[in-house]
Amino acid sequence: MADFTTTKTWNVGDTLAAADMNTYVRDNTQCLYDNAVLLLDKYEVTTTDVSTITFDSISGDYSFLELRIWAQGGTSSTAKLSIRANNDTSTDSYEAIRYYTTNGSWDYNLYNPNSQFLYSVTLPNQDNTNEAGQTTCRIYGYADTNHYTVLEGSVVCYWPDNYAQQYAGMYKSTDAVTSLDISLAGGFAVGSKISLYGYR
Repeated sequence: MADFTTTKTWNVGDTLAAADMNTYVRDNTQCLYDNAVLLLDKYEVTTTDVSTITFDSISGDYSFLELRIWAQGGTSSTAKLSIRANNDTSTDSYEAIRYYTTNGSWDYNLYNPNSQFLYSVTLPNQDNTNEAGQTTCRIYGYADTNHYTVLEGSVVCYWPDNYAQQYAGMYKSTDAVTSLDISLAGGFAVGSKISLYGYR
């Protein structure tokens, strides 16, 4: 990977040398490319009938993935979020741990085995008209066929009871992750947005 070099200040009459072009154009452009964050896919909900959003044909060309979710639940009062890999819903395919706080008191739960990357992560439902929850999670080792895939993230919302969580999950498979299913109990409300990014 090329390093970024502080760009040169050119003066009138300077000779355009091959070494300068290689350093300031080729190498600096390559450095920006190697460290790019790219939007791979996105989805905005236009109907509350959407219960699962799938990102598939995910390229293995990135160091890690990041999901950014800004959402509100539809008809369910629970509005629990689910993330699964490769359409794998087996009850023993994942492990999950959750640290959470309600009104400032922290606790944790361990879920092993589990049927999803995360457990009991809750977003506001549509009855809370002024609120939406957000969660950002990163997925590491998703293209590594020698190790399990790991997810870690956090969620913040003001329902229920000033709710905040940190969570982590493990997909106990050495298969490359090529698709992700993101579901919400009761469906995603109109206006919910989910984006998938790849980090070089």
